[in-house]
Amino acid sequence: MTSANLLPSRAQRRSMRRTRLKRVLLISAVSGLAISAVAWAALERRIVRQDLRNDFVREALAELQPPLRERLRMEKAIEQYEQRVNRLQRLTALRPPWGSIFADLAKSTPPTMHLQTIRYQAGQLSLSGRADTQAAILQYQRRLGDLLWGADTSLVETKAVVDATGASGFAFEIHILMRPPAPDRTGAETSLALSRDVLPPSGNSTNRLPWS
Repeated sequence: MTSANLLPSRAQRRSMRRTRLKRVLLISAVSGLAISAVAWAALERRIVRQDLRNDFVREALAELQPPLRERLRMEKAIEQYEQRVNRLQRLTALRPPWGSIFADLAKSTPPTMHLQTIRYQAGQLSLSGRADTQAAILQYQRRLGDLLWGADTSLVETKAVVDATGASGFAFEIHILMRPPAPDRTGAETSLALSRDVLPPSGNSTNRLPWS
């Protein structure tokens, strides 16, 4: 039998396999480096673009910041003004309608009576003055009880008096518990000082005390 030496061929095949493996490893390394370089370049480009955008946004915000602060200040001032207006409207709605009250008092006061003072406190209107007779005082109280803005009337005091001219009469004080105004009704602020224009005296002034 003849024998063949296979060692050289085996060594040659091992050498070829090592060469192919080195080539594959080299190609893989080069490909990995190329892919990494491309990815790094793309990421760097994106970072640069984002930095440019951030710079643009910062510059735009720096330009818009003063107008924005002014607008916010104006909006806050408008909101505070609206709150004050609403508060004033609520307070005004709670005030009695003094124009209607004085007009009703002028119509309800008979010529035989003379009002001297009008006081208002805590929802109660106090009327004090002088009348010729007690019957006129009682009739006046009934008239006041029919007024729409009055919830209840009470005659607190009545007494006989004589003025400086010697004329006799009766001093009185009437309290009127006022109804709370409607929520949608507003009344202008009116002074409580009584004047001749509000309740003018009648022609018979000899039995009346002077205005206080």
